[in-house]
Amino acid sequence: MPPYSATPGLPAHRHFTRHDIDRLGADAIVVDWPLEVLSLGVYRGELRHAVHAMKFRNRRWIAANFGRLLARAVAHQFGAWRPDIVTWAPTTVRRVRVRGHDQSALIAAALARSLDIRSVRTLRRTDDRTQTGAAREARRHGPRYKIRRSALRGRRVLLVDDVMTTGTTLMHAREALLSAGALEVRCAVIAHVKTRDGRGVG
Repeated sequence: MPPYSATPGLPAHRHFTRHDIDRLGADAIVVDWPLEVLSLGVYRGELRHAVHAMKFRNRRWIAANFGRLLARAVAHQFGAWRPDIVTWAPTTVRRVRVRGHDQSALIAAALARSLDIRSVRTLRRTDDRTQTGAAREARRHGPRYKIRRSALRGRRVLLVDDVMTTGTTLMHAREALLSAGALEVRCAVIAHVKTRDGRGVG
């Protein structure tokens, strides 16, 4: 019988070590649909369990490890390209109150430290609509943001999120950053959801 999960819809409890997390980042790929995104892997199996532990069981150290893994993947996959700043697609204020943290902010901070550049909060959610658990059609409406323009003008930006499902959050955030004057925006996530027709596999 599999371990019991006290929270409906969440994977059963799983203890992770740093070695376990490092192993999950071994096969980073660049997904080219619905937009080009660097991902540590498909959102399933052990990677999905680790993301859930990070988000819903307050395993902040997992977020820090994921950030270091993404930094390694950025250096490998993006070659000579180097961002001026790292930023993230923020979750809602309500989610931060419930969880006690914004996992994407933690990932971005660790990633930036590894690359020896700044992590800057450039986006703030102005809506309280959550993406987690929303139907695919509802996700397409996407979040709304207030932008810190002064931090963006003329800069190359690495935009971080935890999981890409439809790509709507990242597309809205990327468009907001570019409209505020960012020179270039590239995206990176911990995991991506593979579509039914097989897109999103790299």
